[in-house]
Amino acid sequence: MSPELQNRLFKNYPMLFTGGRPSPLSKYGIQCDSGWFSLIVEMSDELTKLAKENDIIIKYVQVKEKMSVLVTYLVCYKANGKNSLEDEDLWDKVFAITSKYRDKSGSVCEITGSGAGEMYIREGYFKTLCPQTAILLGFEPVKKKSARLNI
Repeated sequence: MSPELQNRLFKNYPMLFTGGRPSPLSKYGIQCDSGWFSLIVEMSDELTKLAKENDIIIKYVQVKEKMSVLVTYLVCYKANGKNSLEDEDLWDKVFAITSKYRDKSGSVCEITGSGAGEMYIREGYFKTLCPQTAILLGFEPVKKKSARLNI
């Protein structure tokens, strides 16, 4: 992701992106291309709303592309910051939000943000791209939709 867009996310969602323990996010930043910026904004809006409504703190540990989809790892704490969240219903809500955006990313070009994204492959590397970007970058279409792994 471009440094400008990443910095905008860090500024607009400080609870999610800043503070906490050292993590892959603090070391490597957001590890996907800028086309998924809007998906991350929408997901962050939903997670922030959930956190405020339930008096919890949610922090991303890692945000990245993996096997052509958006994958997020995060931690949740009670608002006092002393205990990890043990409420299974809240974890289910967090998981539902992150899963929704993982699934959406499978149809959004990671480079352009176009809604015409499909899974492509080049030298064993999978990526969700629009047809024009795939051709430009030398990616081939994946023959079967079942090739996408559930992560």
